[in-house]
Amino acid sequence: VDACVPCPVGQHYGQQYENVLGCVNCSRGRFSDQIGATDDTACLTCPAGTSSNEGAAFCIDCPRGSYAPTGSANCRTCLQGKMATALTKATDCVDCPAGQFATVASAECRLCFPGRFAPPGQGTCGLCAPGSYADTFAAPECSLCTDGYASSTAGAAAQDVCVSCVAGFFADARVVCAGCTRGQSSLDLAMA
Repeated sequence: VDACVPCPVGQHYGQQYENVLGCVNCSRGRFSDQIGATDDTACLTCPAGTSSNEGAAFCIDCPRGSYAPTGSANCRTCLQGKMATALTKATDCVDCPAGQFATVASAECRLCFPGRFAPPGQGTCGLCAPGSYADTFAAPECSLCTDGYASSTAGAAAQDVCVSCVAGFFADARVVCAGCTRGQSSLDLAMA
């Protein structure tokens, strides 16, 4: 060897192998922008929202739809029903609010369309069942047809799909107008 050179960025002086000293990479989740670092205290922890590989001179921002706690070797993908807390450099993922949904690795939640609903933390919007409807965007739940009204339509986006059951019929589970059995009536006798 003709000359000694300082350890490059991303490395520090330390034990390479048993009884052998030299330049050693900073560990994953840590970095060093110093040339000639004399020990591992020069390797700093990556801040939340960033990550690094072994021997890094700097930390890399987490991309959209992912996050990283402090000292992470890798950014983690947000799960279905969750969104990253920031567009980049996110530190966590949080549940989508009611009426919204997110697929895997989402940086933002999307609104459910009318006729669909979602409780908090969902990856998809559910379809309103027959006998119910959601007439707004971002519905947290579907509204039931009022008493005496029925609808067999799934995914109804307006209340007017609920039709009034005529005399002699009743709203069976709010899905269909069913005929009263012999000897019964659907009229309110107090009103007659």
